[in-house]
Amino acid sequence: LTVNSLEGCLDDTIVQLVINPKPIADFDIDDSPACHGEDIVLTNNSTQNDVNTWRFGSNGPFVVNNNPVVDTSFLNFNQNPIQFPIQLFVDNIYGCSDTIERQMQVFPFVEAQFAAVDEGYSPFEVEFNNFSTGGSLFEWVFGDGDNSFLVEPTHTFLNTTSSDTVFDVILTVTSPFGCEDADTFQILVHPTPIPQFTVNPTNQIFPNSAVNLNNITPDGPWSYLWEFGDGDTTAAEDPNDHIYATWGTFEITLTVSSEFCEDAVSRTV
Repeated sequence: LTVNSLEGCLDDTIVQLVINPKPIADFDIDDSPACHGEDIVLTNNSTQNDVNTWRFGSNGPFVVNNNPVVDTSFLNFNQNPIQFPIQLFVDNIYGCSDTIERQMQVFPFVEAQFAAVDEGYSPFEVEFNNFSTGGSLFEWVFGDGDNSFLVEPTHTFLNTTSSDTVFDVILTVTSPFGCEDADTFQILVHPTPIPQFTVNPTNQIFPNSAVNLNNITPDGPWSYLWEFGDGDTTAAEDPNDHIYATWGTFEITLTVSSEFCEDAVSRTV
């Protein structure tokens, strides 16, 4: 600053001004809109910033986080989307500050949940009870190659093996806003014996009275009961021959059972 008097006298002085850099607050929302509880990634693009303070939602606490990438999430238990404010306050070492606010849309809560009887023997018909929340589309995968889009389906599980089989049933629920949730439930299906046998001959003239029995039931953890129609029985798996003491018509029945179920088949000689 230079000053002059009317008499031509002058003087001057110099004052140094220090202009500190001003921080600029800025961030991107990588996942917008988001579903209830979904991870939201925020990228801090601020400049000239030394301290970064975040606030998630109108009533959220102030949280200092100086990482360039910040994760958060919001909960929405309402039936409609909600806008949540996200605020970023930045400060530098010179005491200068800046702030920015962006809105985050969060879709409503969706939860997959169901129940059913979880154990039976083949063929096992199961009714599923759907207790899901917030869904409009339901996809059931039964773990045996079949699926359904009914709200509460009924499905029959088959176990054609000789051992227990567990089916993983998965229900995926989708909301009108495209948000998804899944629930898994296990169904234990015990095998059912399928009794089969051949008998030879089926007709003969007494005193010929021996019949040959061949058990062709598929292998499994079974118990066997043969009833020959003449009062005799045996628990042998393969009784081979049976000899009748007199003539007549006899019904031979083979009952095959497991711990959980049984089935029978008969032949007449």
